[in-house]
Amino acid sequence: VLVRLTDEESVDWANISQETLQQGVADALEHVVRCAAIGEPRWASLVGDFFPKVLPFEFRHFTSDDEAAAWQWLDARPAE
Repeated sequence: VLVRLTDEESVDWANISQETLQQGVADALEHVVRCAAIGEPRWASLVGDFFPKVLPFEFRHFTSDDEAAAWQWLDARPAE
Protein backbone atom coordinates (compact mmCIF):
# COMPACT_ATOMS: atom_id res chain seq x y z
CA VAL A 1 0.00 0.00 0.00
CA LEU A 2 1.21 3.49 -0.84
CA VAL A 3 -0.34 6.34 1.11
CA ARG A 4 0.19 9.98 0.18
CA LEU A 5 -0.04 12.08 3.32
CA THR A 6 -0.67 15.65 2.24
CA ASP A 7 -2.56 18.72 3.39
CA GLU A 8 -2.75 17.83 7.08
CA GLU A 9 -4.19 21.24 7.91
CA SER A 10 -7.48 20.27 6.25
CA VAL A 11 -8.01 17.16 8.40
CA ASP A 12 -10.07 17.58 11.53
CA TRP A 13 -8.94 14.56 13.55
CA ALA A 14 -11.49 15.30 16.28
CA ASN A 15 -14.32 14.60 13.83
CA ILE A 16 -13.11 11.15 12.77
CA SER A 17 -15.11 8.59 14.72
CA GLN A 18 -13.38 5.96 16.82
CA GLU A 19 -15.33 3.30 14.89
CA THR A 20 -13.90 4.55 11.60
CA LEU A 21 -10.36 4.58 12.99
CA GLN A 22 -10.72 1.13 14.55
CA GLN A 23 -12.15 -0.36 11.35
CA GLY A 24 -9.40 1.20 9.24
CA VAL A 25 -6.69 -0.15 11.53
CA ALA A 26 -8.31 -3.62 11.62
CA ASP A 27 -8.52 -3.73 7.81
CA ALA A 28 -4.91 -2.62 7.45
CA LEU A 29 -3.66 -5.18 9.95
CA GLU A 30 -5.55 -7.92 8.11
CA HIS A 31 -4.54 -7.08 4.53
CA VAL A 32 -1.40 -4.93 4.36
CA VAL A 33 2.02 -6.56 3.96
CA ARG A 34 4.06 -3.43 3.23
CA CYS A 35 3.11 0.24 3.54
CA ALA A 36 4.96 3.22 2.12
CA ALA A 37 3.86 6.59 3.49
CA ILE A 38 4.79 9.60 1.38
CA GLY A 39 4.74 13.05 2.94
CA GLU A 40 6.18 15.13 5.68
CA PRO A 41 7.54 13.27 8.75
CA ARG A 42 4.94 14.87 11.03
CA TRP A 43 2.14 13.25 9.03
CA ALA A 44 3.75 9.82 9.13
CA SER A 45 4.10 9.96 12.91
CA LEU A 46 0.45 11.02 13.30
CA VAL A 47 -0.75 8.07 11.24
CA GLY A 48 1.68 5.71 12.94
CA ASP A 49 0.13 6.58 16.30
CA PHE A 50 -3.11 4.83 15.25
CA PHE A 51 -1.38 1.46 14.90
CA PRO A 52 0.16 -0.85 17.51
CA LYS A 53 3.82 -0.10 18.25
CA VAL A 54 4.86 -3.45 16.76
CA LEU A 55 3.38 -3.77 13.28
CA PRO A 56 2.69 -7.08 11.54
CA PHE A 57 3.64 -5.37 8.27
CA GLU A 58 6.61 -3.36 7.05
CA PHE A 59 6.18 0.42 7.26
CA ARG A 60 8.51 2.97 5.78
CA HIS A 61 8.29 6.74 5.39
CA PHE A 62 9.40 8.58 2.25
CA THR A 63 9.51 12.32 1.62
CA SER A 64 7.27 13.79 -1.05
CA ASP A 65 10.28 13.99 -3.36
CA ASP A 66 10.98 10.26 -3.00
CA GLU A 67 7.77 8.79 -4.42
CA ALA A 68 9.69 6.82 -7.07
CA ALA A 69 11.78 5.21 -4.31
CA ALA A 70 8.59 4.32 -2.43
CA TRP A 71 7.14 2.54 -5.45
CA GLN A 72 10.44 0.73 -5.95
CA TRP A 73 10.49 -0.38 -2.29
CA LEU A 74 6.95 -1.71 -2.71
CA ASP A 75 7.99 -3.49 -5.93
CA ALA A 76 4.90 -1.93 -7.51
CA ARG A 77 3.83 0.87 -9.80
CA PRO A 78 0.89 3.28 -9.95
CA ALA A 79 -2.24 2.10 -11.71
CA GLU A 80 -2.72 3.68 -15.12
